[in-house]
Parts: sequence; C-alpha cells; structure tokens
Amino acid sequence: MSYHFNNIDFSTVTERVDLNNIVQSIDPIVYAKTRNYLSGSVTGLSPYFTHGILKPAEVIDELVSNHGGEACAKLYSEFGWREYFQRVWQNKGSDIWNDLKHEQQSIISNQIPKAIREAETGIEVIDHAISELLETGYMHNHARMWLASMITNIGQTDWREPAKWLYYHLLDGDPASNTLSWQWIAGSFSQKKYIANQENLNRFSGSDQSGTFLDVSYEKLAELSVPEVLRERSTLSLINNYPISDTVELESENVLLYSIWNLDSTWKVDSSAERILLIEPSIYDNYPMSDKRWDFILHWAKEIPGLKIYVGELADLLGESYNGKIQYREHPLCNHWQGEELSRNWMFPEVKGYYPSFSKFWKLAQKSKPLKVSC
Repeated sequence: MSYHFNNIDFSTVTERVDLNNIVQSIDPIVYAKTRNYLSGSVTGLSPYFTHGILKPAEVIDELVSNHGGEACAKLYSEFGWREYFQRVWQNKGSDIWNDLKHEQQSIISNQIPKAIREAETGIEVIDHAISELLETGYMHNHARMWLASMITNIGQTDWREPAKWLYYHLLDGDPASNTLSWQWIAGSFSQKKYIANQENLNRFSGSDQSGTFLDVSYEKLAELSVPEVLRERSTLSLINNYPISDTVELESENVLLYSIWNLDSTWKVDSSAERILLIEPSIYDNYPMSDKRWDFILHWAKEIPGLKIYVGELADLLGESYNGKIQYREHPLCNHWQGEELSRNWMFPEVKGYYPSFSKFWKLAQKSKPLKVSC
C-alpha cells in the first residue's frame, strides 16, 4: 500500500513526474476542507519546495490565477508557515537545535522509543504511518503531529533525537520546518504542549480503534505515566551514503554553486557558467538522510543541464588557484561559501528578521503581498 496524492506516488518518487500537471490538479477549496484528514486532499508539493525544485511564490500565483485568492487563502497561510520557519532559522542559526522559548518539561530519556522505530506502538494509525514513512518517505502532517506528541509528551522524550530520525526519512525533511515543528509540539516553541487522544486520531484517520493507552480523556492523558510500550529505548545510528563524486576541475571563469536546497533547473538558465552541486560531508554528517532522500535529490539534480556533483569541501573544490566568479543562493548551511550570495526565492522578501510568533510574521506578510480576492 502506498500514498497517492495529486498523481504522485511517493513510493516511486524518482520516476519522472509532471510538476506542472500536479500544480494544475490541486483544488485549494477541497484542500482547505479536508487537509486535516488522512484521506483528505493534500498537495504533495513539500519535497519539491524543500529542495528548491518548485517555488512557493510561483505556485500560489498560478493557483490564485486559476481559482481566485479567497479559495487559496488556506494554502497561502500554509506556505507562509514554511517561510516563517525559514526566517527563524536564518536569524537564529544553530540555536534552532536548542529550546527556543521554554525548556521542555518532563524528560526521562534522550533516546527515541524502540517501538516507534519498529512501528509497534499498538496504535494502529501511528504504526501504519511509520511503516508508510519508511517505505515512501512521506507522512501526513497530522500524523506527524500525533507521532511527535506520542514521543515527546506521552513518551517523555527529548525532542532532538526523534526530530533527527524523522528528518532522516522524510523526503520533504527541512531542518527548520521539522525542528521547529517538533519544538512546537513539545512546548519549547509554543505556549503549551500539543497532545491528541484516540478519539482525535479516530476522527481524522477513519480508524475505530479503542482500548489503547490514548483512549482516555484529555485530562487523564495529560497525567498519563509513560506507557510500558514506549519505555524501551535503543541507540540510533543515522548515516549518509553519499553519491559518487564527479571529477571536477574548475575551468570556467564563472561558477554557479548549487546546494541540495537549490535544485532549480531554471536558475540562470541562459548562463554558460559551470554548474556544480556541492555536498560537504563536514556539513551533512550532521544532517544525515536516508538513501531514498539521496535518490530523490540526485534524480532532480539530473534535471539541471550540465550539473556536476562534487562531494567534498569547498576549499578542496576551489583549491589554491581558482579566482573566478562564484554565485550561489543564500541558505543557512551555505553561510561559509565564498562568492556572490544571491537571495532565495522568498514569497515575502520584504519581511525579514525574527518574529517570535507566526501571527506577527503573517500579519506583515499579508500586507506585503495580499492575495487577490478574485481571478
């Protein structure tokens, strides 16, 4: 069994897909009404946004052109959340791996429960979602919330290791969105923890399971001791199987440096510059990703004509003699790159800086680029 969303089969993501057809197939009204249900309509675009293959600003403009601004309001705000998290990371840097607002409470372990990794929690919806994640690299956003709540707030686990585990497997795994979402669930980047009981899971998943440790009222759930099934822990080992590096000798006076976050095949398409995808183990050893994720990245890297892959450090790529022009797009993991730093494709380029809440960011974002009410 595999998830299919808007003609995307997430178990075969390295096959060629028509992204324009995917965008055209989105019904923003149905999305807004059903997105919280596991059987509902979601866009399936997040992996393509994460790696810069599609631009949220262009997608929302296309959808507004087709459906009108009022119909696209919910999608617009969800795209806004992604950008908000990116701005937090841009301003806070590595501090996003620390509790940003409040210290997480009630922690008995830093290790992820063994039952989570083996999809044997006894909660059918969660176990199925984990199995699908391992098979396809996808997990519905509502299921991610349930999972994170079970691990951090029910299992009393520090959010950091589970966040790394989920990021490792998710095709759309983004350090900012993933890390800050875990903190939001755990209460370290929000005013209170998020918890969900069995009734909530059943309502939004179509399940009718009962008698589980989640099948209690919210009052009792908040006081629940760690269930026995979540007590056993195991050591987590996540590694990168890096792609094979091409032979790269910089001969051009102009170089476009790509990161895995900028796989935009339209970037400076008319330029004759040499194109290099730089993958630095010194960086990505700290952000390991599954083979399925690397396959996805390499598949879309091949869509960029003439792109070569260099697995190594920037200093080794440039050597001691290269003095040509280098251009790259801004990203927190590329702050040490040399050359001309160009802006990313922001939806709201004028809304810069750190905002302690999404509502404050979103108020300014909507002013900077209001949606058209009609086509």
